[in-house]
Amino acid sequence: MEFVNSIFQTLLTSVIQLFSLIGVIIVIGFILGYLESLTRTYWSRAFGRKGFLLTAWIGVPVHELGHAIMCLLFRHKIVATQFFPTDTSQGALGYVQHQYNQKSVYQRIGNFFIGIGPIISGITALIPSLSS
Repeated sequence: MEFVNSIFQTLLTSVIQLFSLIGVIIVIGFILGYLESLTRTYWSRAFGRKGFLLTAWIGVPVHELGHAIMCLLFRHKIVATQFFPTDTSQGALGYVQHQYNQKSVYQRIGNFFIGIGPIISGITALIPSLSS
């Protein structure tokens, strides 16, 4: 009985730790999404749609370049790209469309890094502005 109790306690502790970690990540994601929406609203009110697009001309190429570089590193075939917002009526400011071999574990793992590519490219773009 003590063995079953210790197994149960271990599983319970593992589940609590897992939900704590995932829960924090999910909560942070919701907070960031809310702040992004709030920022977009205030920016549009202050500067209008053209003011919002002015920042998009700076940020979108850096963002999409992050996706594109990771596509190349993980040997994905880039089918189409748009680095500068031209038609914003569809809601997309830019994109990188790619194809990959679904049987390749390396290329499937690459999908994760393609997803976080903009974080890396954004930080890389900001670092020179921080040095004084």
